[in-house]
Amino acid sequence: MLRVLNRLQKLFNKGSAPRLVLITSLFCLAGFASGEEADYPRIPVAAVERYAASTISEVIESMNVPLTLMRSSSLVFKMDPIDNHIAVEPPAGVSARLTHYANPALKVDLISFKKANFGHNLSEATLNAYLLGRAQDFTEEQAFKILNEPAFTTGPARFRFFGVRSVPLSYSFLEKDVQLTREENWFDIDGYIHIISVEAPSRFFISYFESIRVPFNSSTPVGN
Repeated sequence: MLRVLNRLQKLFNKGSAPRLVLITSLFCLAGFASGEEADYPRIPVAAVERYAASTISEVIESMNVPLTLMRSSSLVFKMDPIDNHIAVEPPAGVSARLTHYANPALKVDLISFKKANFGHNLSEATLNAYLLGRAQDFTEEQAFKILNEPAFTTGPARFRFFGVRSVPLSYSFLEKDVQLTREENWFDIDGYIHIISVEAPSRFFISYFESIRVPFNSSTPVGN
């Protein structure tokens, strides 16, 4: 527990953790800690479903319109294509990965798994604790920094999936001396947790994020 608290204090001293995250997380530790190490909420890697990506065409107003179809063993959805992106082999714990064909540092990860395999309700407390767990995955040299803590809000949604508004959280870190920003958009839909992670070099993350947000806002589930 002491190691965890020291890590929290370092994040706070560097300005990497807003006060609300620090305070909330200290309370979260009571629920997520076991023994000397904090048992943070984690993505259940073995339960993550894999998607196969393909291109289909639909006739809309007498015109053939290309769409991206994503299909797993139990979920299928379609969306507008993401320009200049290709599907690549995803790592463990990722359902599908799309990267820019000319710059793989621009990437989108889709992660889907049954909520029952997560073992937690999707709440601010859960996601704050998850964020602190993510901090443990980075070295001191990678300068992990929380940019935006998770918040359940109302009003117009920037990022939607199946028409459902996201619960976003974001952080930055160094990778081979390049500062990257990653925003994870979490969704709780029909017994599944979906995470859409957008990552790019920080200097042009905002413009890249907008190019990804719009296609996912068009996503629609379809029958198997």
